[in-house]
Amino acid sequence: MRKFNNQLRYFRHILIYWFYCKKVSKIYPRILNFVVLPPDKNQHFIKEINCMNITDLKQNYKKLKELDYQWKPLHRGYTDKILYINVGTNEIKEKEVPPVMKEKFIGGRGYGLKLLWDATKPDTRWDDPENEIIISSGPVGGITQYSGAGKSLLVTLSPQTDSVMDSNVGGFFGPFLKFSGYDALELQGKADKDVIIFIDGENHKIEIIEDPGFSKDTHVLAEELTELFAKDEKDARNLGIVSTGAAAENSLIGMVNFTFYDMKRKKIRLKQAGRGGIGTVMRDKRIKAIVARVEGVSGNLNNVADLETIKERGRKYQQEMRELDDFQCQMRKKGTANIVNVMNDYDLLPTHNFKFGSHEDGLKIHSNVFRDKYFTQNVPDGCWIGCAMSCAKGVDDFVLKTGPYKGDAVIVDGPEYETAAGLGSNLGIFDPEAIIEQNFYCDTYGICTITWGTIVAFIMECYEAGILNKERTGGLELNFGNSEAALELMHQLARGEGFGLVAGLGVKKMKELFVEKYHADPKFLNDIGMVNKGLEYSQYVSKESLAQQGGYAMTNKGPQHDEAWLIFMDMVNNQLPSFEDKAEALHYFPMFRTWFGLVGLCKLCWNDVVPKGNELTDEPHKIPEHVDNYVAIFEAVTGKPFSKEEMIRQSERVYNFQRVFNLRRGYGKRIHDAQPYRACGPVTKEEYESRQERYDKQLKEDVGFNPEGKTTEEKMAALRAYREDRYEQLLDAVYERRGWTKDGIPTIEHLKDLGMDLPEVIEVVQQHLN
Repeated sequence: MRKFNNQLRYFRHILIYWFYCKKVSKIYPRILNFVVLPPDKNQHFIKEINCMNITDLKQNYKKLKELDYQWKPLHRGYTDKILYINVGTNEIKEKEVPPVMKEKFIGGRGYGLKLLWDATKPDTRWDDPENEIIISSGPVGGITQYSGAGKSLLVTLSPQTDSVMDSNVGGFFGPFLKFSGYDALELQGKADKDVIIFIDGENHKIEIIEDPGFSKDTHVLAEELTELFAKDEKDARNLGIVSTGAAAENSLIGMVNFTFYDMKRKKIRLKQAGRGGIGTVMRDKRIKAIVARVEGVSGNLNNVADLETIKERGRKYQQEMRELDDFQCQMRKKGTANIVNVMNDYDLLPTHNFKFGSHEDGLKIHSNVFRDKYFTQNVPDGCWIGCAMSCAKGVDDFVLKTGPYKGDAVIVDGPEYETAAGLGSNLGIFDPEAIIEQNFYCDTYGICTITWGTIVAFIMECYEAGILNKERTGGLELNFGNSEAALELMHQLARGEGFGLVAGLGVKKMKELFVEKYHADPKFLNDIGMVNKGLEYSQYVSKESLAQQGGYAMTNKGPQHDEAWLIFMDMVNNQLPSFEDKAEALHYFPMFRTWFGLVGLCKLCWNDVVPKGNELTDEPHKIPEHVDNYVAIFEAVTGKPFSKEEMIRQSERVYNFQRVFNLRRGYGKRIHDAQPYRACGPVTKEEYESRQERYDKQLKEDVGFNPEGKTTEEKMAALRAYREDRYEQLLDAVYERRGWTKDGIPTIEHLKDLGMDLPEVIEVVQQHLN
């Protein structure tokens, strides 16, 4: 009977797809999402579809607009052209990159910020047609001779922060966009029905296509699009796809997937631009997917100035990975999950909504567990060609236990550290398989795992504090550790129903809602809601690192660790004892890390393997040998003289421009760099008493407050006053080092010194200085 049922389901699936391709009904494609094939039938089914219906589908899909373009080879990492598409008017055009933009904004995030500034007004909303999504790699992006050169940056106005958002992502689309002839893709307008954009870099055509009813969820959609646009399996690796998922339509937190075809596994892989709701903007514009196809990747498509230098540096880095990785971070075996146990050991692993930094069950999600039981080994796992770090680990043939794909054997990309911490320990969940299942559904639904982890952790604490109950959550028991309820909450969001829709608002708006609707204490919610500038915190406990508190809350876009990860320098190694030391680190590292997003490089290759003898250098925390690699590579790509000092100045120009962009939108001042107290210290009595010996010692030695005979509440108040004052002192020190006023505004003198004194920038700053 079971065999018969499987066959019946299989033929039903074929029948539905046949109706779909013939466009007999628009209902049948919706059914397609909920019909599940036995795992052993999947590959056969795809091949069957390919030979039976893809030709018909290609003939039947409706082109809304088509543009032939003149392709020209890249020159030293640049095409000097932007592809502009307005999906509301179906306008497609090429734009030249002005020399001043190339000089001052470099590429990647810089290009995105400049294009978005020019396209929007100070009061443009995220869901206005004039808001844009810009995707750009950078001049170094797409080289294959040095590791980590596949990054792209997405920039938009965020539905979460109401200001500028940037998010970086790996995968093939960014380089393929360049090889197709464009340094950036600029998307504007709103379509009246779902569309797919096809950038054919092989035949040099751009198409806007009416979506005939493809699946919403990324892992299915990407397979369908690969079958449609790839000529054969070999050609599948020449596609880069951008999409999101069902949850992005129902929330403010939607993320974007970049998918590519893994030739070794013969499966679709996913990488994410997770932060700030960019996927929500994409679906609001009714963009279902963007596909780029190239003829292939080989040789020197960037037409760099000095290929041999890049090869030489690349060979040396590959040797470091071969010889040192197994004895350092084991990135090739564990990916970024390698630090789960390290964070637990140092009391930095977020647990129960960042209340604590470790848990006795932390060993259950030790990185060795993921390495030995779940991650597929001995497979090159780079998210771009030629990357020796190969840290994009995956779990193959994971059988799902819940949701619309229950029973399917799927590949899960990750979990990375942030996912294991956010969907694991921070929710009180220490079951690796529950984490992996959440990881899969976050990806295919289009939900950022970092954001979702912090959202659900906040909800769980509110539930345990009595602010929420089963009646208010629609029957979900959302206490810490309840993985079934956490998964159902996610499924609700994807379906657009229940309390899942509340979760999809994000922490900032939930705080407002819970005060208004349930009369919750706003002070308590502001203390425990791990959000700054409208963006949820990424997954590190910063209580004992003042520098990391600044590294989170002083960011331009909101608390994301990619600007400054200073916990070990500050807390563990005590390398930043003074405010001046912390300020210098909070100047240098955000600027240095910004540079990666200007040129198309991954940060992990900088510091997740360390060369021999690094500890003997003058500045081991900067890993000077790798910095020198980047200087040499940028010069080798562009042919322009370059230095580590100019690297920082390039970043400073863009970083300060983004700060002024925030000012233009009504943000970007000292008040917006405030942090929730939980990022700074213990909010609850339970928190304080769990680390009482530590806190009592600090009160006595650092604050000059004798804790003996005092109540926990009295001690908490004294500690809070001390820590909040130190954070204010930190703001003063960092602002001064960055060339900003006491209110966090870049001075005109500093902007002129940097060469970021564009008239429109100065005009905005003057309005806020007067």
